[in-house]
Amino acid sequence: MNCSMMYKKILFCIAGFLIISFASMRKSMSSFAEEAPKGDILIIYQDNAADNTKAAVEDLVKLLTFQSFKISYGPASWGMEYIDGFSYVICYDIKQSPPGFTNRLSRYETKSAIDGKTESPHIYL
Repeated sequence: MNCSMMYKKILFCIAGFLIISFASMRKSMSSFAEEAPKGDILIIYQDNAADNTKAAVEDLVKLLTFQSFKISYGPASWGMEYIDGFSYVICYDIKQSPPGFTNRLSRYETKSAIDGKTESPHIYL
């Protein structure tokens, strides 16, 4: 058997192994993607919130993070865009909301009701 034939067999075996490996990895990655949640909780506070409100939100974030939730937080005008990516929304100390915020929150609740959630997906604190 000459060397070029041996290299062809080795390359063929390596290529076969890589194809099988990538095929099985793609299958397992797609199953992980179906099971992974978009996000757990989004905490929204007033756009011009005082420092003590922001500190209270940060404390709440720390508490929920210790409970193994995935938390994101920010002002209401920022959070409006990302509401759909979360299972629950906490509205913390919102006295004035940006234009369209209540309509956006209403659409989020309607979508959650269609998805079969029986409890309210947002909380006002």
